[in-house]
Amino acid sequence: MALPKCFLYVVLVSFYCLSASTVGRSQTVVDIRNDLPKKSQVQLQLRCGKGSSFNLKLGAHSTLTVGAQDLACSFLWTPFFATLDVYQAQRDKGHRTVYWSVRQDGFYQSSDASNWKFVDRWFSD
Repeated sequence: MALPKCFLYVVLVSFYCLSASTVGRSQTVVDIRNDLPKKSQVQLQLRCGKGSSFNLKLGAHSTLTVGAQDLACSFLWTPFFATLDVYQAQRDKGHRTVYWSVRQDGFYQSSDASNWKFVDRWFSD
C-alpha cells in the first residue's frame, strides 16, 4: 500500500513542477504591420524563423507568439530585401508585444504602437 501513496506523491510533485515552470514562462507577441505605400504594386513577403513564406497585404498585420528564443524574419519587397531580429530576448524582455512597421524607407519598432523608432533600411542588389 505504501507504493501507491509514494507514486501519487511523485506524480503530484512532478505536476506541480511542470505547471510552475510553464506558468512562469513569459511569452511575447510580435506584431508586424505592412505600412508600405497604398500605390505599391508588389506584395510584401515574409519568412520568420523556420516557417514558410507568406504574403502580408497592404494595411494588414501578422502576429507571432515567441518564447525565450530570438526570432529573425526575412522581408522581400521586390527589388528590396532585409533580414531583421524582430524579437531579441535581451532587448525585448518585459514587453508583452513588440510592434514592427514595415515602411517604404525601412523598418520601425515600437513597444506601444505609438512611438516608433527607425531600426533599419531596405537593401537591394
